[in-house]
Amino acid sequence: MSDNTASSSSPQLESTMFSSLDISNLKIGDDVSSLSAAEASFTLQKFLPLQTVLSPKIREAINQQEPTSSTAPFRSIGKGFCGEIYEKTGTNRIFKRELPQGVKKLWNDFIWHTSVYDEMLRANIEYENVRSVDTHLPLLQVPKVFSYITPQNPTWWISNPSFPTIAPREPSNLLEAELIPALPYVVRKALIARYCPHDKVSALKDPTNENCLARIYLGVRRPTRSKTAGFTLRNFELDLQILDELGLEKEYLAREMARALAVCHWRCRTDANDVEFTLASSPTSPIPLTTPEIATLSPNTDTSSSISAKIRTSHIWLLDFNNCSAITMDKAGVQKASKAFWDNDPYYPRPKPDEDQDEALWRVFKDTYLDFSRTFEEGDVWERGLPGMFIDTVVREAKRRPEGLGASIGPPVTLGAPPHVRNTRDKKKGRQYPDLLPIS
Repeated sequence: MSDNTASSSSPQLESTMFSSLDISNLKIGDDVSSLSAAEASFTLQKFLPLQTVLSPKIREAINQQEPTSSTAPFRSIGKGFCGEIYEKTGTNRIFKRELPQGVKKLWNDFIWHTSVYDEMLRANIEYENVRSVDTHLPLLQVPKVFSYITPQNPTWWISNPSFPTIAPREPSNLLEAELIPALPYVVRKALIARYCPHDKVSALKDPTNENCLARIYLGVRRPTRSKTAGFTLRNFELDLQILDELGLEKEYLAREMARALAVCHWRCRTDANDVEFTLASSPTSPIPLTTPEIATLSPNTDTSSSISAKIRTSHIWLLDFNNCSAITMDKAGVQKASKAFWDNDPYYPRPKPDEDQDEALWRVFKDTYLDFSRTFEEGDVWERGLPGMFIDTVVREAKRRPEGLGASIGPPVTLGAPPHVRNTRDKKKGRQYPDLLPIS
């Protein structure tokens, strides 16, 4: 990787490196029923690419379209296996409340979230100094983690008496973290107009669809979509078919996933079990310029416009660490990491994809994972061959799976059985799967 001195944030390069958004042809304020599929696709192709930069004019237009925020101090925006997530109205904070079935999971989430945030921040700073590809695209972000709040913290609970509690209204453990901003209203409306099979007006009015974080599924392609299944924008699935339809940067997404997984494995030493990669809005806090970017500027350069140029419509985020666990730096650890790769939802590209056209995406992922792992000095993981062993184990598991849509996702499938197609909207937390083949 060579040094790239042409910074994407240099003011003189903004007009060529960034696609500033022209809103003259976008039906931002129209009712969803008036948007044709072609118009919705046009809107998504303009707003969703990660290279799209929002000017102050378009940011104001988008913000004006957002529904009136809830007046409740805390608003539920999601629920998982170990906790329910509440946005603190008017702030960039969320609080994940521990559920009874998630006892001990929330503390595990806090530990691994902190580790991955720290190491990903360090890796991003190092990578900014040397990256020669995707220089105009934002790097993957992990939401900041702030604090762990217990029921025995009288100050917090007295100060926040309206926070929802579990019957019989007893406080529970909370994890406080940065809010991942949902995709904007104009994008949500276009997704409904383009992909909702029925009752688009009701879908747009459904308050749960305001909390739209789109899962990035580079491991599955669905040529056809169900006309009868329920539609929701919570955890909307951007599979390869949709990514291609909208012209999104899937090679970049594969590279960022590979970098993040390498950081998890060899710096955090975790299997990254059940983590999620989502497309959402950019961080609400401005992203400051890096040292290499500042080095391209003349003394006393006004940098506010350069920072504004980093505000995008969409951003890739890594989240959800409650099922992560430690791995050892040996064959057993590699085996555990490989199992987590396959047990997760189909975020990562597959070595044996359902369609031949997707094989190149696996090579992008594999090469980036190996190249990035090679730069780590911790524990001599490269000299011991652990990253290559991980890739080999993943490939070996792919070869033992039967052909057909769905065979490349989820837990192992019995050879000879009909192709297994599961509902990928259901997370696999808490389930047990057969072991993968041992490493020889």
